[in-house]
Amino acid sequence: MEFPSEHSHNSIDCGLASPRHLPTGSCENGIDSAPRFGMFVLPVMPENSCFHAQAELQAVIEDAEAAEIAGLDHVWVAEHHGTRYGGACPSGLLLLSHLAGRTSRIRLGTAACILPLHEPTRLAEEALLLDQLTRGRLEVGVGRGFLAVDFAALGVDMGERHVRFERGLRVLQYALNDTAEPIKALYPPRFQKKGIPMWGAAATSIESISQFAKLGIGIMLNPYTRTRDEVGRAIALYRETLSAAHPTVQPRILIHEHVYAAETTDRARSEPRRFLMTYLAALKEASSESCGEQQTQHSTGPDNYDDMYPERVAFGTPDTLRARIADWNASGVTDFAFSWRFGGLPSDIVRRSLDLFSTEVIPHFRRGREQVKRVDDSPACAGSNLIPAGNH
Repeated sequence: MEFPSEHSHNSIDCGLASPRHLPTGSCENGIDSAPRFGMFVLPVMPENSCFHAQAELQAVIEDAEAAEIAGLDHVWVAEHHGTRYGGACPSGLLLLSHLAGRTSRIRLGTAACILPLHEPTRLAEEALLLDQLTRGRLEVGVGRGFLAVDFAALGVDMGERHVRFERGLRVLQYALNDTAEPIKALYPPRFQKKGIPMWGAAATSIESISQFAKLGIGIMLNPYTRTRDEVGRAIALYRETLSAAHPTVQPRILIHEHVYAAETTDRARSEPRRFLMTYLAALKEASSESCGEQQTQHSTGPDNYDDMYPERVAFGTPDTLRARIADWNASGVTDFAFSWRFGGLPSDIVRRSLDLFSTEVIPHFRRGREQVKRVDDSPACAGSNLIPAGNH
């Protein structure tokens, strides 16, 4: 994604995922029983050339169109700077604005926008504009950032990211969601009357998870950089704390996983192997780039494929994937952001995997599911969006 997976226990990643945007289907153990499925895209260029940028971005466009046809709920895009690992997309909102014109139904989200690298009011305005252009399909995921190269590319001191993140989050919360604070009007008004859903990219530290839950905010997690037990404990803590602080709020928990659907277990294990390791090598390269004093501790996952498969990746037959998703869903996961394309995986193989998933996996979780209207399509929008006067 990349979502931060830092070892620091005194840092906080936070965002707002309003429970007002959750479907109102049947619930079990306090969660929506029907998971939502999304596609996560992070273009990795073999080298920084116009040819490779065009190839990667065109693949993103085609993948988003295919995701909508396949019946997925979301497309999520990453943001990175100054590196071949995701650097082809330095603006998630800008890429989503193009994808909005190529799609009509699927929801579009950032996963995540590196909030400390943005001027908050300008970012809020761009999000509000895109919410209007998409007629309410936008969701905004934010994070503090975890790659030093991202900050160095824009000349931002990484040591200031906590303060910058908190200030930016405050502005976005006022602008994209309801507030009773001192105000200054911000235009255009949002399309989604109940607010634009916001997400926070979260580490698995006790302090961060507890803080999110106490604020009633949703979380985005990256299981492949952690063990299943670690992620499970984080989810359990989040749900327990959220229930105590906000008894009527349904949790919204998203995880990002690499996925590969195949007809046999042998193919699911062997075919994506080198592509996954190529992707992870690019991540490790970006993580190790020295940018002066700007460094941060974070996990990039195991170095060996046998330590990734099968626990930390969703590679398998439809039966295997259905069982894996059901297990995650039972533990509290409500949303999935799957990477279908990674490490140069060819388009025909990506399509084959997506087609098998959409025909043999998704319907299993949607049988009997009511179609819930998730946004109000009425042009009578929420009115002026408000931010603290001092942040204009």
